[in-house]
Formats: sequence, structure tokens, C-alpha cells
Amino acid sequence: MVTVAKVSASVSKRIRLASKHVYHTIRGREHDRPRVLFIVGCQRSGTTMMYRLFDAHFNCRGFNDSSELSSGDTKSGFRWNPLPEVAAVINRVSAPMVVAKALVETQNVRKLLDYFPSSKALFMYRRYADVARSDMVKFGARNGVDNLRPITAGDPDNWRSEGASRPVQELMARLWSADMNPNDAAALFWYARNQLFFDLDLASHPGVMLCQYQYLTHHPAAFMRRIYDFVGVDSPDVLKTAEVRPSGAAKVLELSPEVRLLCEQLQTRLDAQFQRLIGEQ
Repeated sequence: MVTVAKVSASVSKRIRLASKHVYHTIRGREHDRPRVLFIVGCQRSGTTMMYRLFDAHFNCRGFNDSSELSSGDTKSGFRWNPLPEVAAVINRVSAPMVVAKALVETQNVRKLLDYFPSSKALFMYRRYADVARSDMVKFGARNGVDNLRPITAGDPDNWRSEGASRPVQELMARLWSADMNPNDAAALFWYARNQLFFDLDLASHPGVMLCQYQYLTHHPAAFMRRIYDFVGVDSPDVLKTAEVRPSGAAKVLELSPEVRLLCEQLQTRLDAQFQRLIGEQ
């Protein structure tokens, strides 16, 4: 049922997008190329919220999961076009900043950073139990099982398995079964995607910033200004963070002991890396 509130929100969104387009057209280009920020990481990790925090401002042109950047993907609409085509779209943007969700291209983030001069990437992560639960609510209980299948098969044409290290492939193949616990499957997919942060050695890349979802929800304005500074774009005087709410306490998710241990160990590594980042402030 379509409510008045939904219609009003839809109209407001169209007006905002049209206003941004007019603003960028009138403003014109004041620089050679826009600064580019790629949002990467595992689905259901707060990436949509992060995208909206940037896209709410006139100084940003956002490209969501499915956009002009992925127009050639007739199957899912998410895989990006060849990089020269992606660059052609981005370089036409007159806004000083481009923010592009590239979740299914996370495994290619080093290639993206090499291809786009002065680009940066924000690797979002969230507690494994929260991500697994959110994934099953959004996409169904068996989504994790289906997500792991191409990894176990080493499918070269699937973004889920693309870039997965041999240890990750072997681990998923050993633990996966068609009738496995859906909770385990969803948590293991979180593991596979977040392990990319270390397998790609992103901690050592100066163009990558790690972002913990829980910290962001408790310090949205301060952390957003830190990200703007990282990208090299002036932060808006007033950041639109009113919709951000502090995340609650972690909820227990029933998992097998081995899967829980794997996820706990990886989350501890991510948290430690993020704490080092925060400690540099």
C-alpha cells in the first residue's frame, strides 16, 4: 500500500535530485576532475547509510549500487562497466566530489585506486552477527548459502568468488553444504568479504580508510569530517546526520563454534586496525 508519507518522500527525493542537477549545471566545472570516493566492504554493513550521508549534499554526485557505472550488466545491474567507460561517466561530473558504491567490486579496489588519480576508498565493516542477521532479513534465510556457493566452486565469473584467496576458498569448501545452518552461511559470507581487507593488504594502502559502523553511528559528524579531509574535499558547514542513530548492543546469533571463532578472530583484527586509526587523531 502506497502511503502519503511514501509519496511525499518520493517527490522530495525527485525535487532534491533535480535541484542538484541544476546546481551542478549552473556551477560548472571548477576543477579538472572530481575527487572520487569508493565505498566498499560487505553488504549490510552501513554502506547505504554512508552513501546517503554524502549524497545529501550538493557538493557530491552519488552513484548507487545500480547506476550508469553498471549499465552494461544485464544480469544483476551491479557489476561495473570497463574502467574506461566508468571514467568517462565520472569525468563528466561537475560536482567537486563523486561517491560511488562499489560493494561488488571490493575485490578490485586496488585496481580502482590505481586507475583513478587521487581517488580514495572507504572500507565499511560492521559486527558479523548484525550483518548476518540483517542479510537474512533482507534477502532471505538461504541467501548466505547461495552466496557461498560460487566461492566454494571458485567461479571466475562471479563477484563473490573473484579475488577470494585460496585459503578462503578452501575454508568455504570445507564448511559449506546445501543444507548448512543459514546463520553459519551468512556469517561466513561476512568473513569472506571482510577478509579481503587483509588479503589485499589494504591496511598499508594510503588511499584506503577503514570505517567501523558502530563508531560512525556514535560520532557521525566528527567522523564524516575526517573522511572529507581524507578525500581532500571541504566538508559542508552543516552535515546532514540527523537520520543516524547510535547502534545498539550486539545481539547473540546462534552459530557453530568454529564459525563463531573465525568471525570473532577477524572482527578482533578489524577492530584493532580501526583503533589504530582512531588513535592517530
